[in-house]
Amino acid sequence: MAQGDKSNLLGVAYASVDKGKISSLDLCIVPTPYSAKRSGLYPGL
Repeated sequence: MAQGDKSNLLGVAYASVDKGKISSLDLCIVPTPYSAKRSGLYPGL
């Protein structure tokens, strides 16, 4: 998860999907956002 700019990483967002829809969204800072595999999806852009 980034804010303001794609490179300004703040945390990791884990989304659980059920029947093609997001059923839960968890935000955390561990592991670091720099160690996560990024999806490349940027809502609103």
